[in-house]
Formats: sequence, structure tokens, C-alpha cells
Amino acid sequence: MRNAVSFRFSNDAGLLLEQVVWLELIRRRYTVYWLKGKGECDFLISERGEITGAIQVSLELMNENREREISGIIEAMRVCNCKNGLILTLRQFDKIDSGDYVIEVMPVWHWVLSYAKFPFTPLHYPS
Repeated sequence: MRNAVSFRFSNDAGLLLEQVVWLELIRRRYTVYWLKGKGECDFLISERGEITGAIQVSLELMNENREREISGIIEAMRVCNCKNGLILTLRQFDKIDSGDYVIEVMPVWHWVLSYAKFPFTPLHYPS
């Protein structure tokens, strides 16, 4: 609706998707941080003062952004010493195994509608 009534010429769906994730994390009562180092990680999740996971939000993982998104979340996982990584997209499911780290990829709607309180609880998703 905002884009329909504004005079914007660009679509900022990626930013809106990040806002949906941020609102859901706050609703789930997580403390949320972000990390900017060599790369960038959209959200670091803290529970009881300890970073327990990293979330990257991307409208779609494509050849043009895949390496950037994955390296950003792996950097955050390494710096914060956490093993839980999640890339949330508009409609993709995947599992990325990069040696020491396993990153789940799933659509935001699937993550939001899951009943798991912890955002990194393994979910069963279509093959």
C-alpha cells in the first residue's frame, strides 16, 4: 500500500522483508543486534546475554548476491561463536553446509508461521 500511494520509482521489498523479520523477533522477545565487519549480518539474536544465532534476510539468493549473503552470516557466526545460522528469503528453501557451519534457508512466511519459539529449531521443509 505504501508503495502504491507514494511516488517511489524503486521497489524496496527487501527492506520491508527485513522489517517483518525484525518485528517478529521483537514479538518473540529476543534482544536483537546487527554486525558490520568485512561483511554484514542483519540480525544477531541474544538470549540471556548470549548470542545464540545469526539471521540474514534476502529477498532471493541469486548468483549475484549468494556469496555476499553467506559470507556475511558466516563472519557473524564465527565472531559471535554461534553455530545457528538462518537466511530468510521470500520463497526459497535450502540447506547450506560450509564446513564448520550449517545455514538453513527458508521463506519468511514459513519461519513466522512456525510454532517454534527458538528461530533456529530445525523445521521440516519440502525437499
